[in-house]
Amino acid sequence: MEPLKENNSKIEVILSYILIAGVIVSLMLMIAGMVLLYLESGSFIISRDPSMFIKGSNFFSFILDIFKGNGPENTALLLLTIGTIILMLTPFIRVVASLIYFIWIKDRKL
Repeated sequence: MEPLKENNSKIEVILSYILIAGVIVSLMLMIAGMVLLYLESGSFIISRDPSMFIKGSNFFSFILDIFKGNGPENTALLLLTIGTIILMLTPFIRVVASLIYFIWIKDRKL
C-alpha cells in the first residue's frame, strides 16, 4: 500500500504546481495589462466597442484567433485577455495532466 501513497503524493504535488503556476502567470499578465491600460488611457474603463467582445464559435476557436493575431490590437487588452485565457485553462490542464499521469501509472503496473 506504500507505493500507492507515494504515487498519490506525486500527483498532488504536480497538480498543485500546475495550479500555482497558472494562477501566478495569469495574475502577472492581468496586473501588467491593468497597469498598461491605466497608463495608456488614464482610467480602468474598457470600451464597450463590439471589437472588444469575445468572438468565435467556441472558447478554443477564440484562443486560436488570439494566437493567430486576431485579438485586441491594444497591448493592455491583449495582456488582460491572455491572462484570462490562462486562468480559465488552468483547471483543464490539471485534468489533462491527471489523465496522462494515471494512464502512465496504469501502464507501469502492467
